[in-house]
Amino acid sequence: MARDKSFHDYVIYDVLGSVMGITSRPMFSGWAIYQDGVVFGIIIGTELYFNRELRNGFFGFSSIFEIEV
Repeated sequence: MARDKSFHDYVIYDVLGSVMGITSRPMFSGWAIYQDGVVFGIIIGTELYFNRELRNGFFGFSSIFEIEV
């Protein structure tokens, strides 16, 4: 799947633009989103996933934002 730069820019600059320390780096077919050097989300296609921790200690990502293309 190709990276969608327009969705990346929307998330990084419009949605998260007011949050301090936000950066992103290409990762596989999407981008990793960092705050102060710690990854907390990923963008894959037109979906934004945030890191979450379950009670059993498993770290995973869940989608809370999706745009229909």
